[in-house]
Amino acid sequence: MPSSSAEQSSGQAGSLVDLEAINAAMNHNDVVSDEVVALARMIALHEARQQSVLDEEIARTQSLLDSLKAKHLNRAIHINNIRSTFAPHRKLPNELLSVIFRYCTTDPIGIPWGIKQSPFNLTHVCSRWRHVALSVASLWTNIVISTNIHYLRSLHKVTEMANEVFSRRRTSLISLDLHVWGHGQRDLTDYFVDLLASNANSVGELCLRGEQVLLQRFLALPPGLMDSLHSLRVDGKGRYFSPFSVVEGSRNLRTFFCGRVIAPKPVFQLPLSQLTHLYLPFTAWSTNTVVAMLSQCNTLVDCQIGYRYLYDDDRAEYRPSMSFHVPALKKLVMMDYDPYDLGSIQLLVLPKLVDFEFRVPPGHLQTASMFVPLLTAVIANSSCLQTLFWDMYVLPEQMETMLEAMPSIIRLDMRRGAMLSSPILKKMSSGDLVPKLSSLSCVLETVDGLVPLLDMLEDRRSCLNHAAPIEEASLFDMLDFYHDQRTLPVDLLREFVKKGHNIKFPWT
Repeated sequence: MPSSSAEQSSGQAGSLVDLEAINAAMNHNDVVSDEVVALARMIALHEARQQSVLDEEIARTQSLLDSLKAKHLNRAIHINNIRSTFAPHRKLPNELLSVIFRYCTTDPIGIPWGIKQSPFNLTHVCSRWRHVALSVASLWTNIVISTNIHYLRSLHKVTEMANEVFSRRRTSLISLDLHVWGHGQRDLTDYFVDLLASNANSVGELCLRGEQVLLQRFLALPPGLMDSLHSLRVDGKGRYFSPFSVVEGSRNLRTFFCGRVIAPKPVFQLPLSQLTHLYLPFTAWSTNTVVAMLSQCNTLVDCQIGYRYLYDDDRAEYRPSMSFHVPALKKLVMMDYDPYDLGSIQLLVLPKLVDFEFRVPPGHLQTASMFVPLLTAVIANSSCLQTLFWDMYVLPEQMETMLEAMPSIIRLDMRRGAMLSSPILKKMSSGDLVPKLSSLSCVLETVDGLVPLLDMLEDRRSCLNHAAPIEEASLFDMLDFYHDQRTLPVDLLREFVKKGHNIKFPWT
């Protein structure tokens, strides 16, 4: 407190009366006498000297404290070093240490890399750890290369680093994600094309992303070069019409993905008969070509294809006229961007299809409904079908025929179709339609349609018949009309939820 400081200085600075005057002046802003001002200046100067003395003491004490902290830290480090001589990890055999390295090192190796990045940091701990890390080939097989093609110096560095990592993989196959951006010249892309060509037999999984000039240079490599390749992903700018000669004769290729528009001929160069996974979300094809391609995929298990007829080069060349079996296909996702060309789809016979998803653009939902019978024929030939996502308008008179075609269905999503009619709901209640259904997503167009739907859910839950209970139901309002509690009996829905029904609805 200021008053106590003034009292402590009474012996050197003035009488008790003067000190009281100074203490009083601290509590107001009135003018004080010259004598009091002079005395106050003298006391302040004295206190400043005392403060300087304290600052010096604090500095000396802080220096001592810093010194003690440094000694404490050094002692702690020394203790840890001593304890490491009898630490349990020293007794771990190399075999167990290698398992720990594999389990703890999950991120891919980024190139360019630094010594603090795994697994390089493991090689700088001690000679034994370095030996173990270098002997575990799987630590060096997941690689990501990301660089700008304009930086010539970095290209040298990147390719050198990549070759060093490749050399450590021993006999294991590499998973390589190569992302090169920037508009490069042919001589610059040669760095990476040569890198891939020289390590062709080392690569098992390959993802190519970047400029089309690099991708086309790679895809035009001689056939049979990448015989070990079992997964190829191509996702760059532009469209693909050039040959995919590098994958011709690839005996081990099982998965192919192309993230851009692709013409038919490059795809037909793939070893289609041995593929198990095929993803072509953007193609410039007719359904003739789609069916012709699928007819060659004898081992295909999972397929995603989006098509839109844009060019005339495949209408005459691929014109199937008979039914085609795709014997192993279990999951099929079709995105039809041109729902005026669905005629050939009905030729597909998919005996093991379990999961089917069909999408059309929002503006074509009504138009595509004319092709529902064709797709219903495909569903009818798939006795194993358990999941259906139907992103297309289905007329009420088509709905019952479609449901009859899939007696094994478990999950049904028809949020773009017509509302389920009362006759259909009654057959669903008794199990005459979709008796195994456990998950339903459907549209609700009128208030009158809600009560029959809830009655159906209650009947199936009561287990009075052979129909399985519907464990999950989602209601959608395509007309965006019933978002008012005064219009829709939301309380009734909430009451059903309280009774244990899992019903999701957008109305509040």
